[in-house]
Amino acid sequence: MVVAIGVFFLVSFQGTPNLTVYNGGPSISVDEAKRLAYMMDVLLLDNIKTITSDEALAIGSYSNSILSLNGLQELSDPVSKALANHKGGWLILGGVKELSKDSARNLSRSRCHYLVLSGLKNMSPEVASELANFNGLNMSFYGLKEIGDESAKNLANFHGRLSLDGIVNISNTTSSYLKNHQGRYLTLNSICYINDEVSKNLGNSYGTLELNGIRYINQISAKNLAKHKGNLSLNGLRSLDLCVALELSDFKYDLLIDGVTKLNQDIFEQISNFKATSISISGIKSLSKENAESISKFKGKFVRIDGIEKIDHLLLSGFISYPGSISLGGINTINKSFAKDLSMLKCKSIIMDNLVNINDDTFEELLKLRGKLLINQNILTDSQKRKIKIDMFR
Repeated sequence: MVVAIGVFFLVSFQGTPNLTVYNGGPSISVDEAKRLAYMMDVLLLDNIKTITSDEALAIGSYSNSILSLNGLQELSDPVSKALANHKGGWLILGGVKELSKDSARNLSRSRCHYLVLSGLKNMSPEVASELANFNGLNMSFYGLKEIGDESAKNLANFHGRLSLDGIVNISNTTSSYLKNHQGRYLTLNSICYINDEVSKNLGNSYGTLELNGIRYINQISAKNLAKHKGNLSLNGLRSLDLCVALELSDFKYDLLIDGVTKLNQDIFEQISNFKATSISISGIKSLSKENAESISKFKGKFVRIDGIEKIDHLLLSGFISYPGSISLGGINTINKSFAKDLSMLKCKSIIMDNLVNINDDTFEELLKLRGKLLINQNILTDSQKRKIKIDMFR
């Protein structure tokens, strides 16, 4: 739900639906499985070590938000076939260490959205080929420390988000296959280093690419990754030198570098020339007015600086000319004076979703904003809510 105050002020509802959760013991009967599967939203059955196909069928026949069976270390073909009936959100089988081709084929036919097989230590090309047919949104293989070239080639045919966050090293050939991933969302967040050839291959991929384990990239790798056609997350970077920033300036999609904790003014000046649609630098804890003025020249639509916890009048004035949207999620309290300062900004919208309360004087000042302010509606008092118009967006 989005709450609009006047014409300019938006309040974003943040909340989690109430879920019924069952955390079960080491065994379960067919009748109990049917009853629980029907009644519960979340079934945490991680204490179960073995399960029959009848029990699996009873458990998997309903649309639970989460079905977790992390205690299973082996998955027979009949059990995998029965679990494939699960129609809910998550099917989590994090304890399974090995998967047969037939079991992989069965799981690929599951009607769940998210399939987690984080216990697998290796994956044959045949198993990868079967799993690639899964029609869900996401497959996660956190336990794989490495993957063969042929397996990578087959797995790249999966049309959803592919999470290979256990892999620590990637070969040139493997990266040449993964660049063709059909799901347009690839995460490789345990890789700490990529060579120039790997960066070239990944730079030729499409969709969202997460490389949050990388601590450093050289100028050539930065140039290669800047050619990537899709959002790029490099939150593992701890620093950014000018040469790397110059190369990344040609990147044209959303760029996340939240691991960087300090940037020199010459880097901020370079950021003003970035072609990215948005940039996230939430690792930065403090800014000068000069830094803010450079950020204001950024041509992208959105800047996230959630690491800043306090902003005074002088610093805020540095953002006065930025026309896009800006997130200041690190700020949890504001007063009337700060609210008045916000009114001088030309931002399309300001996100402050970490605020804990707003007094009436501050609230009245916020009503004068020319742009939109996005916060959590739960912090508003009843009297404040009565002053706003509530619109429902589905």
